[in-house]
Amino acid sequence: MTERSNLARQVRMQWLLFLGIKINKLNMRLPSQYKKAMPWFSDIGGPIQPLKKLSTMIIHDAWSNPDKLGRVKTILSHTPDLNMRELFEDLSLEVCSTSNADYTYVYWVYPNPERIRVIYEDAIGVTYVKLDNLWHKAYPIRSLGNLVGAQGTACYEELPKGEYFILWEDEVTARKHSGY
Repeated sequence: MTERSNLARQVRMQWLLFLGIKINKLNMRLPSQYKKAMPWFSDIGGPIQPLKKLSTMIIHDAWSNPDKLGRVKTILSHTPDLNMRELFEDLSLEVCSTSNADYTYVYWVYPNPERIRVIYEDAIGVTYVKLDNLWHKAYPIRSLGNLVGAQGTACYEELPKGEYFILWEDEVTARKHSGY
């Protein structure tokens, strides 16, 4: 067994224990093992042409957890070729190894089921949505898996898997755009 697969097994066991004890829910939303993590956690100015129209989807509002986002950027600065799942495993191991183990959520999503927009994919596979004539990165909840948690719901794990979110500067701005 490789070092990476041992790490993955260890992280899954710790995360399932966390879900069972703290959240009382035992399903894992594993991040994508096919999408590279770097484009989703770096500051890309906008879509890279050409764009491909995908479909119309519900777009939620979100904000970042600055501490976790900083940890993710540090991990990616040392190993930029990680996919989403490998990033989750590295972050989870780091979080679980500290004495005050907490969540691995890099982004908090506040559900807004009333905003429906067309999703576009750019030349490098990053998805975007246009709001008020501005391009916003549209983060796929399914691909990010346990790197995303829900706010404004009964459980942090209650997220619509096939939908997307856009990132705002902070929680106040995100909630304002959600209408709450």
